[in-house]
Amino acid sequence: MIYVLGVDPGFSAFGYALASYDPESDTHEVRAMGVIRTKKSDKKLRIAASEDNFQRARDIASALQGIIQVNRVRALAFESFSAPQKASKMNLVKIGFPYGVLAALASACDLPTVQLSPKRIRQVLRADSKSAVENVLRGGFPEAVRMLDGSVPRTLHNHAWDALAAYLASWDTDTMRMLRNARR
Repeated sequence: MIYVLGVDPGFSAFGYALASYDPESDTHEVRAMGVIRTKKSDKKLRIAASEDNFQRARDIASALQGIIQVNRVRALAFESFSAPQKASKMNLVKIGFPYGVLAALASACDLPTVQLSPKRIRQVLRADSKSAVENVLRGGFPEAVRMLDGSVPRTLHNHAWDALAAYLASWDTDTMRMLRNARR
C-alpha cells in the first residue's frame, strides 16, 4: 500500500486528503479528508502579526506531521503556487507560508512532491471546471462525502476536494510512476 497526502495549501483553511494506492489491485482508497483551520490571534493579546503568522504555520506543520508520521506517507501532492495579480504583500506572505510548510516537511521527512497546475488537474480528471472536478470526485468516492459531512463546514468542503483532486492527478506524473514501480 502506498500512502500519499494530497493537500490544498491555505492559511486559514488547509485542505488535506490522505489516500492509498494498492498496486496489486490498482485501486485508490480515501483514508481521511478534512480541513486544518487556523485563526488570527485575538488582538487583545498584542501579538505581532509576524509572530501570529509564524504560529499559524507551525500549527499547520504540526497537524500535517502527525498525519505523515502515523500513516507512513510516501509523497505529497498539491496544486502549484499561483499568486493573484493584485495581491498585497501581506496576502502574498500568507499565501506563501503554507508552501513553506510543505517544503520544510518534504525535506524533513524526505518525501517527493508533485505540484500540478489547476489546469493540469482538470485535464487529468477530465473536468472542464472546478465544480466539475468536485462532481467527478463525489461520484467516485462516496466514502469521502461521508468523511466530510458533519466534520467540516460545507463552505470549506472545496479545500478537501481540491486536495483529493491533487492526489488523483498526481498519479499521472513521472514521480508517482517511479514510486508505484519501486513497490513492485
